[in-house]
Amino acid sequence: MNHANKMSLILILLISSALSLTSCKKEPNTPVLVTTGVSAITQTTASSGGNITDDGGASVTSRGVCWNISDNPTAASNKTLNGTGTGSFTSSITQLTPNTKYYVKAYAVNSAGTGYGSQISFTTSSVLLATLTTSAVTSVTSTTAISGGDITADGGGAISARGVCWNTSTNPTISNNKTTDDNGIGSFASNLANLQPGTTYYVKAYATNSAGTAYGNELTFKTAAGIPTLTTKAISGITRTTATSGGNIASDGGSGVTAHGVCWGTATSPTFEGIHTIDGTGTGSFTSNITGLTANTNYYVRAYATNSVGIAYGNELSFTTSAAVLATVTTAAISNIALTSATCGGNISNDGGASVTARGVCFSRSPNPTIANRKTDDGTGTGSFTSNLTGLEPGITYYVRAYASNSAGDAYGNEISFTTKQVVVELPTLTTTEVTSITSTTAVSGGNITADGGGAITDRGVCFSRSPNPTTGNRKTNDGSGTGSFTSNLTGLEAYVTYYVRAYASNSAGDAYGNELSFTTGPSTLNLDCQLSTDCTILSYSIEGETGSVSSELYVLFIYDSLGRIDGKTITGTITFNNNGHVYQINAEMHYSTCKYTLTITDKNGVTGSCGN
Repeated sequence: MNHANKMSLILILLISSALSLTSCKKEPNTPVLVTTGVSAITQTTASSGGNITDDGGASVTSRGVCWNISDNPTAASNKTLNGTGTGSFTSSITQLTPNTKYYVKAYAVNSAGTGYGSQISFTTSSVLLATLTTSAVTSVTSTTAISGGDITADGGGAISARGVCWNTSTNPTISNNKTTDDNGIGSFASNLANLQPGTTYYVKAYATNSAGTAYGNELTFKTAAGIPTLTTKAISGITRTTATSGGNIASDGGSGVTAHGVCWGTATSPTFEGIHTIDGTGTGSFTSNITGLTANTNYYVRAYATNSVGIAYGNELSFTTSAAVLATVTTAAISNIALTSATCGGNISNDGGASVTARGVCFSRSPNPTIANRKTDDGTGTGSFTSNLTGLEPGITYYVRAYASNSAGDAYGNEISFTTKQVVVELPTLTTTEVTSITSTTAVSGGNITADGGGAITDRGVCFSRSPNPTTGNRKTNDGSGTGSFTSNLTGLEAYVTYYVRAYASNSAGDAYGNELSFTTGPSTLNLDCQLSTDCTILSYSIEGETGSVSSELYVLFIYDSLGRIDGKTITGTITFNNNGHVYQINAEMHYSTCKYTLTITDKNGVTGSCGN
C-alpha cells in the first residue's frame, strides 16, 4: 500500500468517527407546562398563568398565556408576555368583553417551538349600568342653560357616551334633546342650547356603557321669557302685483304673541316698521297675502311675531314679481248720443302689474282708433270711468275704443261704433222785449232767444208795422246772430202813430217770432202858445201836437192863493186833454211885480215845450 492510499484511508476513518459521535447527541423538545386556573374574573379582566416543568432541553425565551373566544387559542392571538425560563408565572388578562366566554392556555417558547399548557375556559362578569348624579342647572337664559353630571362608577363597562338630556315633560331620555360630552367617568359640564323662552324643562345626566344608559337624578328649571321663535314660509303664488308667504311660530318666547304677519320691501332685512301684513295672534302656522307690488321687481320678505318682550323675525327670503303686461280694459256702451256729442267710457279690470298712468277712449271715423287719433283723458288707475265725446259732427259714424296705458304700453278695449244724430232744425224760441224810450220817431225794444231750434241763428232783431202781426217782410232791425238777449233801436217812426212790434230770429228752418207788443209814438216837441193878462195875474196857454191833429185846448193859470196875489208863485201839477186823455206835467213861475213868467210842459214820453217872457 503506498503512502497516498494510506492517507485516504486515515481521512475516511476520521470522518466516520465524527459522524458517529454526532449522531449520538439528543435533540431538544418544546417546553412542558401546565396552565394555572383562572381567577379574579371581572367584566373586562382575569388572572391566570402557568408552570413550566421542563424546558424541553432548550432555554425558554418567552412565556405567558394566550386566549380567544374560540377553542385552542395560540400565541398568534391575544397573549401576555411574562418573562423567560422555567417555573411558575402569573398573567393578567385585560381588555375583555363582559359576559363573554373565553378559552385560555399557558404557552412557552424555546428553540424547538411553542409548548402549550392545558386549555381552561371562563366567562367574564356581566356589565352593570353606570352610577351618576345630575349637576345643578346654572346660567339660565331664555334659550340656554348649563348643567352636567358626575359618573362615580362605570358599571364594569367603558362609558361610551355621556351628557344631559332634557324635555318639557318629566323623565327625559336620550331620545329627547341631549348633549354629548365625551366619555369616561368623572365630572363633566353640559351646555343646553336651543331652548324655548319662558318654558319649564326637566333635565337628567346620562351615561351609556354596554349594559345600557343610566340616568342621574331629575332637576327642573324655567328659561327666561324672550322674543318668539319663527320661520318664514316659502314664497308662492307670485304674480306681477301679489305673492303669498307666511310663517310658522314654533315658540311664543314665554309671552303670548300679540301680532304676526310678514313684512317686505325692496331692500334687505325688511322690518315691522315698513310695509307688513297683520295675520292674527298666537303661535303656529299662518298665511300672508302680499299685495300692492310692482311688476318685475325684486322683494325681500320676513315673517314677524311680536310679544311683550319685542319683535322677532323669521329667515329672510327674496322673490321677483312677474314682468308687467298690458292692462285689461273693456269699452262701455255708448249713450247720450246727440248731434255733436256722446258718452262712453270703460272698465280696467287689471292693470297688468303696473300703474295705469292714463285712460280714456279714443275715436275716429275709421275702425281701430288709437290714442294717435282723437281721445279723452279720464284719469289714472283701474276701475270704471266715463268719457264725454265732444266736437263730433252730426250724422257721422264713429268708431270708439277704451284705452289704458301702463309701463308695458297701451291696451285697448273692444271696438264699438255709433252714429251721431242727424240735424233736425226747428224754429227758434224767443220773446219780445218791452218797448221803452218812445219818442215821436224812435223807440227801443229787442228780444231774448232761449233756443236756436238746432240750427245756428243767422239773423235777429225786431219787425214792426202799423198793422198787427208784423213780419220780416215789414220794417225790421238787424241785431246780429246767435241766441240770448239783444236790443233793437226802432227809428224813422211817425208821431202819434200806434205800431205793432215782434222780435224775430232766423235759422235754416225759417223765421220765428216772439210775442206781439204795441206802442204809440208822441210829438217831437210841445208847441205852447202863452198869453199873460194885462194885470199879470192870469197866464193862458194852449198845447198843439206838431201835426196839428190834436185839437187845441186853453188852460188858464190863476196865480192866487188864499191870501191874495203872491209874487213869485210857482205852480206844479198835471193837466189832461179832454178829448184824448193825454196827460202832461206842468211847471209855471209867475212874478207879479215884474209881469215875468216861465212855463214848462212835459208829456209822458218826456217831450217838453216852454214859453215865457
